[in-house]
Amino acid sequence: MGVGPNRCTRERAARRSPAFSRIECGNCREILEGPVTPERIRSGRRQGDPLGACPAMNLLVLHLRDLRDSAGLNVAELRRRLVEAMRDEPADPPAEQTLHRLLRGTNLHAKPRLAEAVADVCVHATRGDRQAARKRVREFYALAREEMDGSRGGTGREPEGDHQITEIQRLRTELQKKHQENLQLAAEVAVTRRLLSSLAPGGGGGAVIGDDLLGEMLERIQYIAASSDEALAEAQAARAETARLRDWVTASPWDWSPNTPAPDGADGPDITDDRVDPPAPAGGGDTEALFEIETPNPVDPELEQLVRELTRLDPTGARMAGVIESAGDYLLDGGRTGRYEWTQLEKAEKVLFGSTVRRLMQREFGLTGGAGHLDFTLDGIGFDLKWTLGGMWLFGPELMGELCVVAEADDRTGKYSYGVVRVRPEYLRHSSNRDLKSALTREGREAIRWIRMDGILRTGVLQQLTVEDREAVLRHDTGARRLTELFRRAQGMRLTRSDLATVCRSPEPMRRLREMLPRLRREGILVAAGHLGDRSVLTGLGAPEPAPGEWVGLRLVPADGEPGPVIDLDGTPWRKARPGDPEAPLP
Repeated sequence: MGVGPNRCTRERAARRSPAFSRIECGNCREILEGPVTPERIRSGRRQGDPLGACPAMNLLVLHLRDLRDSAGLNVAELRRRLVEAMRDEPADPPAEQTLHRLLRGTNLHAKPRLAEAVADVCVHATRGDRQAARKRVREFYALAREEMDGSRGGTGREPEGDHQITEIQRLRTELQKKHQENLQLAAEVAVTRRLLSSLAPGGGGGAVIGDDLLGEMLERIQYIAASSDEALAEAQAARAETARLRDWVTASPWDWSPNTPAPDGADGPDITDDRVDPPAPAGGGDTEALFEIETPNPVDPELEQLVRELTRLDPTGARMAGVIESAGDYLLDGGRTGRYEWTQLEKAEKVLFGSTVRRLMQREFGLTGGAGHLDFTLDGIGFDLKWTLGGMWLFGPELMGELCVVAEADDRTGKYSYGVVRVRPEYLRHSSNRDLKSALTREGREAIRWIRMDGILRTGVLQQLTVEDREAVLRHDTGARRLTELFRRAQGMRLTRSDLATVCRSPEPMRRLREMLPRLRREGILVAAGHLGDRSVLTGLGAPEPAPGEWVGLRLVPADGEPGPVIDLDGTPWRKARPGDPEAPLP
């Protein structure tokens, strides 16, 4: 029984990979055994052996190479297609060297979304074929996770992201241990001071203390103070290392896997009220310094200068609103998932919201990286960014005395706010979570210098529709029908590209829109596009003018001499349709 002129692409992939002695063909299910001589690919350049983290990753490398060869692409052409496909995403397209390494398997286990994007752009067929290619990639990653989880106890190589998360958990345990030691030292200091007070003349103890005993007591106090200094120094170093590793883990959206567990406590506060703040010794043998708190200076010229610079860069608040909206659209990924509300995000995706806002804000405002543990520098002033989805901000000990830009948003209310605050001890709650992070008190929130308070966010059109209209749009089984129903229900509302992609559940909704325009005109629905010259054609009927990248639809009927606002279409007056008016096709 013949196999065909090319036998199958999977066999050619196996022949290029002598690292495998036994492999199953993905097309004909034939078992291929024994190392064979590598072949040359179409470009004439020999492909190296896969360097994946596990056998499943090596199979994925071969699969991606097959897709690229079937499409007749070299690495440069593949990157150009990725740039085109990623033009609406905040992440930068990968470089050619990155793609070369990806097609050899280097760090491929940490880049599932990039691997899916490569498979997607290499398949020139129907949408179902592209979905099947992405599903095949996800199956390879599922198999890779099982293989790597099974090899953790042996000599298998542990993925770098999981290793960093394990290191964070180890440092957190060590930090908790140091915190308990600090509390014990503080309690011992308090007991010793009470004992000295009771033994001192006039202290009510009725005893006379000798010089030897007094000297021994003082030496003990000095030893406790020195031990507390050393423990606090080690705890601060552990905190800094924990913060650095957490920032590394959430550094890039390409390096994130949806199945990678987030660090404990990273998604929100874990406040406990039964903890006591550790003492802050100033060194030496003076025990009174253990309990002193420095009074801050209320005049803060750096804070005022940072507020002025951010206000100058964003006088209306539109730039920060755009940053938050873009971050939400990127994480929702409505074109692929159909999600339209932030509440639909997964727990790990909410953790990534802050890092996505941080990256987009740096690009939008042209900020430079900060020194040490700070995020940014503007006009020579270093500051950190703290983000929350309608909850609270948490500040670690390493940010004490630093400037922080605090931002919050809620797409259910369509509001956002951001401002600047100097982190001070009296602005923080006495309770903390297991990372020793504390939230602002009421006095701390009142100390925020707000740059924009309750600014307006653009929410998705599906959120603006009533429940009945939204269900009517989403109940259809095809993207074309959902898009048509959307223009029927969202009369006179601005629709963005993200709205169209979410309703169509396709990252490329423009083709669907072009296909549906003739049908909409037959129903009397006129669509004005913000990037065309007729964008103000519907403003005379009370509809808003769409901005570039927006669309507005309105159903029209012939005016027939009725009073009211009308527009002229091919010499005929047309008015806005009322609910009971019959459909009339547009000229």
